[in-house]
Amino acid sequence: MKKTMKTIRKIVSLLIVATLLTGCAYAFGAFSSIVFVTAFSADIVGSGSCGENVTYTLDSDGLLTISGTGNMKNYSPSSAPFARFDNVRNIFIEQGVTSVGKYAFKDCADAEAVIIPDSVALIDNYAFYGCAALRSVFIPKSVTHFGVGVFAYCTELETIEVSADNPVYRSTDNCVIEKARKLLSLGCNTSVIPDDGSVAAIESAAFEGCTELAEITIPDQVFWIGVCSFSGCSKLSGITIPAAVEFLEPDAFTYCSGL
Repeated sequence: MKKTMKTIRKIVSLLIVATLLTGCAYAFGAFSSIVFVTAFSADIVGSGSCGENVTYTLDSDGLLTISGTGNMKNYSPSSAPFARFDNVRNIFIEQGVTSVGKYAFKDCADAEAVIIPDSVALIDNYAFYGCAALRSVFIPKSVTHFGVGVFAYCTELETIEVSADNPVYRSTDNCVIEKARKLLSLGCNTSVIPDDGSVAAIESAAFEGCTELAEITIPDQVFWIGVCSFSGCSKLSGITIPAAVEFLEPDAFTYCSGL
């Protein structure tokens, strides 16, 4: 009975968080895939610490829950904590966690959805690297800093949406743009870079590993293209570098086998 009640509370929490983060229409409409369903019989198959005051549990249905207060730990590519689990299907970060650490969810290749609460302020470098099954992400208003390559090699990612109330970032045509610096921070397979003057630079690793990105137009106003910004975009078949580009950093188009 105790385990059943705990599971019921978790399901209710997930539904509430999904509604709070995305609005009722998203939680039960277009973004209904992020409402996780956990069987009452699910068992805990993994648990541990992933920050000074942050812990994780993974259940037998593939629900990875991050709980606690404060920052998640930063990791290296070789020490990513959840890559060893082969059944992570959904990632639920609970309210109270304030950052997603470097490489935190690297190679959770079967994770189809993630909920990021509005307590998270930082999503650090390559946090979701290699989450190949992830298709859509909603960024809450609290996130005011992204590291580089946050969604690198999320090869199925098609939708990135930022809360309209976010003071630092906005999303347009599946591009995440830092408003003050006119910096395109993140993109995905379906991104279209706006040519309205709102983008003047493309962040390092912004499109890294977007393997389904077949074409992209870089606006004439862009003057800087960062390191590995389009690395691994293997279906990219052509690119025009505008005359305004003063800085084309190393490896911007490395591993673009179609070029």
